[in-house]
Amino acid sequence: MHKLFLSIFLVCFIQLNQLFSQEPLDTFQNKFSCKLWRFGSIAAGSAISLTWLSYEWYKPYSTGKFHFFNDGNEWGGMDKLGHTFSTYYISRFLEEFLLPCYYSEEKVKVRKLSAFIPWGYMLVIETMDGFSSGWGFSLYDLAANTAGTFLYISNAHLYGFSLKFSYKNSSMASLRPEIFGKNLAENILKDYNGQVYWIGYSPFKENAKFSFVSFCLGYSIENYYTSHKDQYTLNQIYLAPDIQWTKIKTHKKWLLQTFKILDIIKLPFPSLLIQNGKYFLSFSGYE
Repeated sequence: MHKLFLSIFLVCFIQLNQLFSQEPLDTFQNKFSCKLWRFGSIAAGSAISLTWLSYEWYKPYSTGKFHFFNDGNEWGGMDKLGHTFSTYYISRFLEEFLLPCYYSEEKVKVRKLSAFIPWGYMLVIETMDGFSSGWGFSLYDLAANTAGTFLYISNAHLYGFSLKFSYKNSSMASLRPEIFGKNLAENILKDYNGQVYWIGYSPFKENAKFSFVSFCLGYSIENYYTSHKDQYTLNQIYLAPDIQWTKIKTHKKWLLQTFKILDIIKLPFPSLLIQNGKYFLSFSGYE
């Protein structure tokens, strides 16, 4: 959960810096100044978040010898999807933040930088986990972070592809509020039973009339009272339509930024739910 929280912090930090930053003139001096300011902001944001993590999150646990932790079979893989999702979106917003500091022919360089900086950041956190008695270095987390990096780099060649997130009502939240959260904001961050991760694709061409329409495949879990599967736990697959907001053309900067945020969220359209080999039609989008 702490990694998802830090991911949200970094995305908000990058967006605020971008909102109040001016577009640099196309000269070497201005590009260089832009790099100093924006890379400095990234370093400051990373330092602040890692310092907070060190003093607040790891404080109750002792620090000892570096060790590994096998959590590959926990929470039905939901936490690993969270890692992939977080790494992907930090990379996306970081590229938009850094792009004005480079010339147009350097786009590939910017994309690679934007992909590997978050990967390195998450590796530092994973290493801190490795020295904490409360956790350990997870190779599965590392693989999930790498998947997010790979997806982001590959997305340059995959038009119409998207990753999205949504939250559904969870019966587990009220049963273990100390684990799954005591209010809606905490539930969204902590309760894997309520989280849904989606992968979407639009089959329409870029300039087509309905290029903003996409179709999504979602995954979630249900009835996980603890991190391990038992006879009551369920894995759920969803199929549903959606909107890719950034495919809607606009010349208004504030609206474009709004669309970029909305593009992270999966709207609750009617969906087909597949659970235990049975099919259900959910008119609320997900239940």
